[in-house]
Amino acid sequence: MSGFIASSLYFDSEDINHSSGKTLKNESIDFFVTDATLTRWSETGAIQSVTQTPLAEHKKEQNLLKLQTPFSKSLRTDGSTELTLKAKKGFLMDDNSRFDVAGDVQLHHNPESESENLLLTEQLAYFPPTGVATSDVDVEFLNNQGRTEGVGMTLDTSKNTLNILSRVRGQYVSTTSN
Repeated sequence: MSGFIASSLYFDSEDINHSSGKTLKNESIDFFVTDATLTRWSETGAIQSVTQTPLAEHKKEQNLLKLQTPFSKSLRTDGSTELTLKAKKGFLMDDNSRFDVAGDVQLHHNPESESENLLLTEQLAYFPPTGVATSDVDVEFLNNQGRTEGVGMTLDTSKNTLNILSRVRGQYVSTTSN
C-alpha cells in the first residue's frame, strides 16, 4: 500500500511543478504522441489492452507515459472486455506493470454483462499483470445489488473480490419477491 501513497504524492508534486513552470531533470520528456492508441499483446498474440489518450508524454528517466484523459480497456483471452478504466490523468509504466490514474476515476468491471460493477474514486493504482486495483481515498462501488462506499479498497478482478478498508456504508436492493 505504501507504493500507492507514493503515487498519490507524485500526482500532487507533478501538478505543483508544472504550474510553477519548473522542470526537474526527472521530468524531461523524450517524446510525445497526440491522439494515441496504445495496444498491448500477450505472448500468444492476443490483444490484452487498448488505451486511448489525446496526449501521451514519455518520461524516459521514470520509464512511464503520462496520459491526458486516458481511457483503457482490458480484454480477456476470449476477446471480451474484463474492465474499462478512465480518468482525467494517468501514469502508465513502460512495462505495463502499473497504471496510476487520478481525477474522476471510473473502473467498470465486467461492463458487457449483467453483473457489471462500477467503482468511482479520485485516485487508483491498477496492476494489469495481477488484475488488482487499490486506492487509499474515498471509493464508491455500484452494482445491480446496491451501493457501497468507504475509504480505501482492494479490488481483485481475477477473484471477483472487493475489500473496502474503512468507514464502510452500504445500501442494498432486496432480491427476494413476495
